[in-house]
Amino acid sequence: MLILHFLGLVMGLGTGFAFIFLGVGNTDLTGEDARTFRQRTSILTRMGAIGLALLVVSGLFLMGPYWNVLPDLPLLIAKLVLVVVMIVLITLLTFAVGKGERWAARSEVLGKIMLLTSLSTLVLAVLVFH
Repeated sequence: MLILHFLGLVMGLGTGFAFIFLGVGNTDLTGEDARTFRQRTSILTRMGAIGLALLVVSGLFLMGPYWNVLPDLPLLIAKLVLVVVMIVLITLLTFAVGKGERWAARSEVLGKIMLLTSLSTLVLAVLVFH
């Protein structure tokens, strides 16, 4: 389960990094080129969703010994809250990527927030389970 958890982590974090780098590298695209680019990169949102699903399923299994002591672990509670935020963000990103030009800037902002949230979740996980 830990291997699946790390695989989901790589897929989820990779999505955030990919959207930032692709956004920076393609700022000059307009019109039809920008639409085509968004369509081709929309697969990344699917990868992020699959990664997040792996994280949640394996994470629920790995949390088994911690449910009883959860109230005593504020960093773990914060980590779990960030996971919920990540689920909301990947849902919004999936919606935004499929929309037109006016959503392009929103998806870039959401991608940055998703990356920051993912990195924060990773840091909290390390602090809780070191």
